[in-house]
Amino acid sequence: SFILDATMRAAIGTAYARVYDRTAAAAVSGSEISTTSATHVVVRSGALTLVNGHEYESQFAESSGGEGYTHGAEIIGVPTG
Repeated sequence: SFILDATMRAAIGTAYARVYDRTAAAAVSGSEISTTSATHVVVRSGALTLVNGHEYESQFAESSGGEGYTHGAEIIGVPTG
């Protein structure tokens, strides 16, 4: 399985990140994470299932009228067993 690990902050409102499956043209279920912290924090998703051969990217957004910042994100493989 995998997780999304993002460092971000919300100067105003809420900052969001998610994993987007470019092959399927859809967000990966369970990947959306968010914060209302005014200082940079690391936010992690729960376990994600990714499909072999698909292309993925991280996406960022802020709430309507919000202002968010990120230092980036990683999709990390989590060992099982």
